[in-house]
Amino acid sequence: MTDVCLILEGTYPFRVGGVTTWVDTLVKGLPDLSFSIAHLYYGEQPTRHVVGLPPNVKALSLVSLNEMGVDVLMSDLVGKLPEARLYHALSTGFAGLLGTEMKNRMGKPFILTEHGIYWHEVSLGADELECGFKVVKTDGGELQFGRTWETWYQAFQDFAKSAYTAADTITTVCSHNKTLQQSLGAAGSKIEVIPNGVRIPDNGVTVKAKERRDGHKVIALVGRVTAIKDVKTFIRACALVQERLPEAEFLVVGPMDHDPAYVAECKELTRELGLRSLRFTGELDMCDLYPTVDLTVLTSISEAQPYAVLESFAYGIPVVVTDVGGCPELVNGGSAAESHAGIVCPVGDARSIADAIIELSTDELLYERSARGGLARARSYYSTDRVIASYGRIYSQLLKRQE
Repeated sequence: MTDVCLILEGTYPFRVGGVTTWVDTLVKGLPDLSFSIAHLYYGEQPTRHVVGLPPNVKALSLVSLNEMGVDVLMSDLVGKLPEARLYHALSTGFAGLLGTEMKNRMGKPFILTEHGIYWHEVSLGADELECGFKVVKTDGGELQFGRTWETWYQAFQDFAKSAYTAADTITTVCSHNKTLQQSLGAAGSKIEVIPNGVRIPDNGVTVKAKERRDGHKVIALVGRVTAIKDVKTFIRACALVQERLPEAEFLVVGPMDHDPAYVAECKELTRELGLRSLRFTGELDMCDLYPTVDLTVLTSISEAQPYAVLESFAYGIPVVVTDVGGCPELVNGGSAAESHAGIVCPVGDARSIADAIIELSTDELLYERSARGGLARARSYYSTDRVIASYGRIYSQLLKRQE
């Protein structure tokens, strides 16, 4: 039996992304606690680790959702979870459903953490969860288990309501998420906002702003190539930027296996717009990438507190983001006295996004002020040590109830 079982959907340790980074930081930061991992997946069973498991991760169980339906017998899935003193689910989807079951059936303490808000993202058009489960259609075009979008949307709302009720503690990464949680019935007294943390690298690149004024700017979108990231708007903005900054280079950096059809559409749009210098790189080592990037862009239609923005801050890179979730708070700061770390634009507005990219790329003073503002914010508010200490405290409080 481990101290903590983390219930995850399609992330750690098999898939690159913000949740994987978060989990890896957490388990390595609490070496005196033992962890087990319940990794929920849909589709093909994952095999390749993208991060190594530290010694305090004692068990890894793969839980298939391939037979998952709204009316599934939960006892079959519950029996596949590792035995632990408390359970910690990182979403209100199927992970939250299993955490709720462990609380209700076994009386185990249950922590719920939400980075993205699943039920809200589904309402915005997200059609695939991180575990690979398609909300509406299968690859063959048939309805998932014969269920309509409306049925699944209601199911994910129900999952969330149950998890909010059952959880001993609810955590999330930004105040915007807390408001969404409370709108669906989560008790405010249970919710604790714990921002994500990021480590400041030794090779911060604020000085790079002065070194590369030849017009060759490297502008990157970092994220999985899916509709919720609205990569098409980024592509359209890049085409507009190219007209003003013909030497600029554009990158789309992130997994391309979540929605192959959408990836194909994005590549076709790139060809149609004549974008000569936009590359889809797939997953890269981010420590190697960020020192080469001048500006990062997020065009998402839904975000919570994206790691790509925090990582950009840590490397002294200004950002252009859409006005979603916790992004405005990240970029603009919490007070008028704080320097902005980039520019916030309306969702889906390629022209505004292009204008922001051009402004940051051509205004040296604005660029340097934004770079330093983001770096200062990362140092002041987004510490990994603070995240680890917060969850260490929560775990300790709940584990003492089991003694």
